[in-house]
Amino acid sequence: MSGMSATDRTKNRIKGRSGVVVGNLFLLAGRWPDALKELVEAASSARASSDYVWHAKALESILLCLLMVAWAGMDFQVRIIWCTRSVGYD
Repeated sequence: MSGMSATDRTKNRIKGRSGVVVGNLFLLAGRWPDALKELVEAASSARASSDYVWHAKALESILLCLLMVAWAGMDFQVRIIWCTRSVGYD
C-alpha cells in the first residue's frame, strides 16, 4: 500500500470518481479541452487512491477525448510522464 492514510485515500477516491463524471459530461457537451484537463486530473487521483476501475475509466475517456480532438482536426500535444517508481500497480 502507499503511504496515504485511509481518509486521504477516500478523499482522493471521491475526487477521482467525481472528476471522471464531470470529465465525461464535458466530453458529451463537446468541451473537449476541458474534458481532457478534468480527466487527466481524475486519472491521477484515482491512481493515487488505488481505485483501479475508475482509473481505467478515466484512461478510456482520455483516449476517447483524444480521438474526438484528432477527428475534428484540432491540434493537441501529448506529454509523456515518466514515473520514478515501478511502472506496475502496487
